[in-house]
Amino acid sequence: MAANVTVDARAYSDPRFERLGALAGYNQYEALGRMVRVWGWCTDREVDIISACDLAIFLAVATDVAATVLVESGLGSPAEEGSVRVKGCRGRTEWLSKLRVGGKKGGRARAGSAKRVNGRFAANVPNPHQTKPGDSLVNDQTVTKPSPGLASPLTPTITLTPTKKKSREAKEGPYPRCVAYYFERYLGQSSGRKPRWGSREGKNLKDLLASHGEGEVIARMEFMFDGHSWLKGPFTMGSLVTNWDALIPASGPKKTVSGDDLRTMAAQLKAKGE
Repeated sequence: MAANVTVDARAYSDPRFERLGALAGYNQYEALGRMVRVWGWCTDREVDIISACDLAIFLAVATDVAATVLVESGLGSPAEEGSVRVKGCRGRTEWLSKLRVGGKKGGRARAGSAKRVNGRFAANVPNPHQTKPGDSLVNDQTVTKPSPGLASPLTPTITLTPTKKKSREAKEGPYPRCVAYYFERYLGQSSGRKPRWGSREGKNLKDLLASHGEGEVIARMEFMFDGHSWLKGPFTMGSLVTNWDALIPASGPKKTVSGDDLRTMAAQLKAKGE
């Protein structure tokens, strides 16, 4: 079991968790909850570096994108190959180590000063004259009354209900790819400034994907960001949703009509009597 983790109140307004949720395909609060598990894992092991394989389990993403998602969100930094250095650990994961060291010292001190009877701690030696509730003394001997109706101790039965795992498509499917493409194009047009991304933007994108598919969404984003429409930047997710029906990429090069073509068409119409 991972160690307890205390979350600072500032974490709830930290945009890095919103960015992590957008890249991983869930909201910022689930992202924060999953990072708490990562911090607990690091605290329990007294480290701040985690492998991409372990990180993928905690973030519920594919192994080959786990490190990239954490680094791009700003909650991690690259470490040796296949690992990530988790931010927020330094100065906060050492308390468990100090507690363990203090516990060992206290145990040794108690063991050195405690009284013993026949090699056992005096506090743990049973008192032969002490009776328990329900016992009685008969001829100076303790008699324990049996519990009625309980011939054997009860054994609790625990039923585990299997949970459905997210499919691989949900972890690295169209939604995270479209989010990554949108962030890449927006950062490019705004000199590195990050766009606002929340539940509304996420829902709008999911609705477009459900209705039109990933290919069409990417194509219209590209058409918008490349400046082929009348819109002026910066281009936002709201621009895409509001002007969706007008952001239709050209299917091919426009055909020009020459003067010879016009004269031929006029001759054909005259021959038909039109």
